[in-house]
Amino acid sequence: MAKKTAKEGTIQIIENSLNNTIDLFLRLRPLTKEEKTDLNFLSEYLSKDQISFIKTKIKQKKAKLVRKKKDFSFLISGKNIIPKIESQEKDLTILNQEIERKYLKEKFKEFKERAWNIIPQYIASNIVGLREVKQACMLQLFTEDSLNMLLFGNSGTGKTSILDSLSKISSKNLPKVIDAKKNIEDYSIHIIKSQIPSYTKLSDFNLAFIIRDASLEQFADIAEKIVMSEKQKPKQADMDFIREYINHANQIKVEIPNQFLDLIKDFSTTLKSKEHSLLYKVTPKTIESIISMIKASARIELRDKANHKDLERVFDIFKKTLEY
Repeated sequence: MAKKTAKEGTIQIIENSLNNTIDLFLRLRPLTKEEKTDLNFLSEYLSKDQISFIKTKIKQKKAKLVRKKKDFSFLISGKNIIPKIESQEKDLTILNQEIERKYLKEKFKEFKERAWNIIPQYIASNIVGLREVKQACMLQLFTEDSLNMLLFGNSGTGKTSILDSLSKISSKNLPKVIDAKKNIEDYSIHIIKSQIPSYTKLSDFNLAFIIRDASLEQFADIAEKIVMSEKQKPKQADMDFIREYINHANQIKVEIPNQFLDLIKDFSTTLKSKEHSLLYKVTPKTIESIISMIKASARIELRDKANHKDLERVFDIFKKTLEY
């Protein structure tokens, strides 16, 4: 048995020596034109030392570079290709993860200018209208704390569709959905409040929308969207990208410049004066929610400072809660 072991050891030494010799010769071979092109593509994502390491592995036939297409619907055409290293070696797998991170970071910069308009399209895409409601729901995804938002109305008005679509993006800060006790036809505020279930404590909410039944024209549009959505369901790649984008954006700490603080105070005071027309109470927590949403608006565009546009967006959303 010992002789056999010694023999095996000798064979192993010979095999290792042969493999090292082959590796040495392969390292001396020139790269093909295609391999050079692929390595140049990597320079956007990796350091010179990392590329040199990969170059050696390619020459030794221990790695291969391929191009992987990202199937995002909203990226600029021609910018959805990412290099990928095919190899069994762990070090190269780690480099693939680094390439992926840098690629996404670059795409996030490209996406940030359109995020405000694109993300709401993935919130109850079959529901027509409700722009400000969808915008408020989007802002919730980018806030540090829950906004305690309520969606209230008759059954079948799309509230659950909004909730379901949001839950596919994130489980964070989802709004509360409540149906009226009886079908509401008279949208006077006192009638609306009388149809709120007794277990609902309105003081728990800092923002509330009354979702009305769709008009005949809106219903026709909804029916068309539902039919079309069967043909064009949201791509999983899009949903994954949006989730990654939200996680990235939520790492940003946003400041509100002092020049905007009086505007927030004045708007909150005006909102308080119209509280009799609202489904919710305007309290200090409401002001905290306004501030949180303003910061979220900036975060959506990967900014660390809020600007006038963020205030306008949030003020418009709260003004919409006066309409029903």
